[in-house]
Amino acid sequence: MDPKDIAKVDDEYLEVLEVTDHKFIGNGKHIKDNLELKIRFENDRHSEWNAWSKDYNHVPIIQQYLKSKGLNKFILPQYRK
Repeated sequence: MDPKDIAKVDDEYLEVLEVTDHKFIGNGKHIKDNLELKIRFENDRHSEWNAWSKDYNHVPIIQQYLKSKGLNKFILPQYRK
């Protein structure tokens, strides 16, 4: 059985379909703690703002978005290629 399928049984796990925007909140410093992403998850019709989560480090769609926006300091080394 695929681990992603097992994780989806947990109500807290939804697959990221796309990231449509980002912004920095708080003191405006460009650090992960101030980063919010506008994400559309499976089963959602619209994107919603989400505070950065360490779980996003291993979501390829999010890593690709960061790369496309030049936010290279937030990209894990394995996604920089």
